[in-house]
This record gives sequence, C-alpha cells and structure tokens, in this order.
Amino acid sequence: MAAQASIVFLGSAEEGETLIAEGEEAAAVGRSGVTRVSVRTSKGRPIAEFTGYSRTIGGKTLDL
Repeated sequence: MAAQASIVFLGSAEEGETLIAEGEEAAAVGRSGVTRVSVRTSKGRPIAEFTGYSRTIGGKTLDL
C-alpha cells in the first residue's frame, strides 16, 4: 500500500520527445519499502524524480 509519494518536476518535455523512466527499489526493510523513479528525455535531460514509500499490510487481496 502506498504510504507517501513525492514528485519533483525538473523540466518539461517537448511534443514528440521520447521519455524514458528508470525505477529501482531503493530499500526494503521489514514491511517498509522505498521506490525511486527518474524520468529523462532520450537525450538525457532530466524531467522528473519520483520517490514512493510503501508499507506491506496483512489481509486479503482482491483480484479485479
């Protein structure tokens, strides 16, 4: 479950530009996790940085 997230917008993309997002699990300890995603243009210009914090909870899940 998402506990918190933040996005920092560093620039804007031009129409027709290709964007590339690369994500990684930065940390996982017990039931807590941190995920980071960087978004850049195909030429390497930074567009945004995302950091998400998650928490695993018990209980049933639903298949939708």
